[in-house]
Amino acid sequence: MKKILSVIMAMVLCFGFASCKEEQVSENGSAVSPEAAVGKPEGKYEEAIEIILTGDNATVDGAPANESSGAVSVGGEMIYYHNKDFYPSGNPYGEGENKDKHTEEEAAEYTLVTIHLPGEYYVTGNLKGQLAIDLGEDAESDPDAKVTLIFGGAEITCDIAPAVIFYNVYECGNGENESWEVDTSMAGANVIIADGTENNISGAYVAKIYKDNGESKKLHKYDAAFYSKMSMNISGEEDETGILNIFGENEGLDSEMHLTVNGGNININSQNDGINANEDGISVVAVNGGKLIVNGGLGEDGDGIDSNGWLIVNGGILYAYGSERSSDGGIDADNGIIINGGSVAAFGSRNDEVMPGENYTCVQLTFSSFVKAGSTVQFLDAEGYGMIAQSERDFLSLVLAGKNIEKDKEYYLYVNGIIQEYEGNLSSWETVRGPEENKEEDSDGSFALELAPAEGKTAFVITQETRNFSGIMDSFESTGKTRVSFMINKRTRLEDVFLGEIPEITLIESIPKVRDEDVILTLECIEKDEGKQLLRTCSLSDGYDAVSELFMDLVPGKYCLTVSVSKENSEYAGYSAFNFAVVS
Repeated sequence: MKKILSVIMAMVLCFGFASCKEEQVSENGSAVSPEAAVGKPEGKYEEAIEIILTGDNATVDGAPANESSGAVSVGGEMIYYHNKDFYPSGNPYGEGENKDKHTEEEAAEYTLVTIHLPGEYYVTGNLKGQLAIDLGEDAESDPDAKVTLIFGGAEITCDIAPAVIFYNVYECGNGENESWEVDTSMAGANVIIADGTENNISGAYVAKIYKDNGESKKLHKYDAAFYSKMSMNISGEEDETGILNIFGENEGLDSEMHLTVNGGNININSQNDGINANEDGISVVAVNGGKLIVNGGLGEDGDGIDSNGWLIVNGGILYAYGSERSSDGGIDADNGIIINGGSVAAFGSRNDEVMPGENYTCVQLTFSSFVKAGSTVQFLDAEGYGMIAQSERDFLSLVLAGKNIEKDKEYYLYVNGIIQEYEGNLSSWETVRGPEENKEEDSDGSFALELAPAEGKTAFVITQETRNFSGIMDSFESTGKTRVSFMINKRTRLEDVFLGEIPEITLIESIPKVRDEDVILTLECIEKDEGKQLLRTCSLSDGYDAVSELFMDLVPGKYCLTVSVSKENSEYAGYSAFNFAVVS
């Protein structure tokens, strides 16, 4: 059976049209809720050094950190933005505002744990402070200067600086190579999210601090809760059940060079950018696998993912939000965005244009007005296959990409069950010039141009040249009636059922409210070659027993339940379509 991708903001991502089941959702929105662990599991990572964080201290392979082999130390001054405006020499201290400054008394509440030697480190427990990796000033050019952090149930909180930071390790990236094709497999900064564990990283940032030389050259600046000065890899284990939650007072996860995500369940909530790679024209953010839910721009502005170079998606599942209060998007990259695989849903005020890779398809939708948080978007072909996404944030721009979207095929867009139409697309808008004497000459000597959109259509046909559709709005005849949409059991979809079962429908709501006698339910069978075949119909005023009878004795197949307003109603119009399947 052909498959549909369902991307749901309840953090449930289900594959398989006929067998989509919800996973348990933890309080922070994670898709799974494993138990926290302390210490290495038996038989795994036997060569890794074990770090157990104990609030304001740590043990290393069972011994106090400062009495161990010297691989790990506890104590020392953490790099943070001091509560001052000038160095003792009188030179300006930095660019921080009052909100960025911290006193020595504040800093004393946090503990610095530093890794000094290469190797693997299995990290568990909790720390009020910072976990730092610093292998020395020569590490950047030393291919052996590599550290792998294996998070096995860790909670690290820091309110004055990043909670986790890689300072000095090997840099595998070429700072002069302006290409999206980079290999970070030899990077010195590496993170593994252990199966069956949940890890919470909550951190702040360090505003720009100047060197004490009378000039505004940067000495320190670290924007994110989880930060690396060097290229970094993040991976999951075989079962992909480990979770990494990142909470950023400013940004969430940053790299000064390249960032590659190979796997794991990563949930990011940040006031500014969720993910940022910030080497201008150079950095590459690559998503090769895993499940990422990146909620950026929870403050005044910010993107979901912001790369100062490239963003490349080769696999995995990516759900990204940008701010609805500024011109930010779910995905943003200065050099370009290429989607070669995986599944992507990116929401924001404006998403950067996406270039689909060879044999892969994406669509970019720009709505004529903001779509409200909680809305469900369905991008489906005539048979009901495609992508479904539900947003918890207002958005104006939406990018969808997945293997279930194909080129040269008609798709239909529904928002909360209401079919949409587009006025034009970015590839087919044509320039219209009237007689030159009717044009006012601009200050630069050119003439103003008018853009003529194509006629409104509801069928979205994606081609290699045309994948950006604009001016999207509700599609209804100009009847003057108020538009209505419907919810079933306070949901926007029906669950698939097994042969002999009946979908349980206990509540049908119309928004706005319509009388039950004017709410019509129609059940149709979706035939692959013959479209839809009418089976049964009833009115909501007949009662929920009559609604249940619509589903009696159904054979395996695909079905559509349409809930609509009677045409005789003079005040309201509208319908919502709910697809489901009966499987044996």
